[in-house]
Amino acid sequence: MLDAVTALTGKTVETPRAVRLTLCDTPSQSMVEPSVNMRFALRSFTPQAVPLRYKADTAFHEILHGFVHRHTPAGSALLRERKGESRCVRNHLHLLALQKAVLLSLGATQELAQVIAIDSQLPSACYKRAWELVNETEGTYKQYVSELAR
Repeated sequence: MLDAVTALTGKTVETPRAVRLTLCDTPSQSMVEPSVNMRFALRSFTPQAVPLRYKADTAFHEILHGFVHRHTPAGSALLRERKGESRCVRNHLHLLALQKAVLLSLGATQELAQVIAIDSQLPSACYKRAWELVNETEGTYKQYVSELAR
């Protein structure tokens, strides 16, 4: 997946030393080192456990945060167009577009559909809204990826 990011953008992703897995009551995040909350993948925690593949995609998502932060142009025209959206939505537009491009480049269309479906059910509606914007037209996601590649 990381090689696909390089192929799509011409830029290398800094690989973290580790991705921490937690069962604590904290959300997945990427502040210091990426961490993924695994509670919702356990049937002992919830009867509707998410697939482990989704958690692998969550780890990839968290790794991408730093890359996207470093490579989104400061004067992004695409983000200017979306200035009325919440910060959470804007922070995920380039990221979700890149995640989509990577999964499509790997032929992982079912996995992409699963990520979109599960993300769209999360308590924070910003992921659902960001996916709606990234998927607005067939080529919208490519515009965000192009900005990252500049």
